[in-house]
Amino acid sequence: MEQAGSLHFVETKGANSHALSRKKRSSPKQRVIPIVPELREVIEATPSGQMTYLVSANGLPYKETSFGNWFRDRCDEAGLKHCSAHGLRKAGAKIAAENGATAHQLMAIYGWEKLEQAELYTRQANKTLLAAQAMHLVVPREKNKDSK
Repeated sequence: MEQAGSLHFVETKGANSHALSRKKRSSPKQRVIPIVPELREVIEATPSGQMTYLVSANGLPYKETSFGNWFRDRCDEAGLKHCSAHGLRKAGAKIAAENGATAHQLMAIYGWEKLEQAELYTRQANKTLLAAQAMHLVVPREKNKDSK
């Protein structure tokens, strides 16, 4: 649902997981994501259902696994066999981290509950950013002309 310039939705990813290491949530994740201008353009240009932005060819919301399969097929058709819907999410997290997003900001954007998940992205981005900011320190400074 869209309200006051944000998407309001319930995240269901992993809610029915039978993985041994995953605990079931006692309540669904309520999420709110602001609609940035670039997303607004995409929403406006995309045919959708009444209350659902991503609908299948028959105009109904995708089932849990069917969107990933549909996206995979479109990537394969485009010759992008290395791409996936999950990969797009990971790429977004990497880009945000490289642009300075903190681990907690990534958690808010992507709905992660554990800091470790966000730190995977910020740790590598911080190394790259810090190296770029500090590389000039490797080059010796010019000798001070007044110190002779």
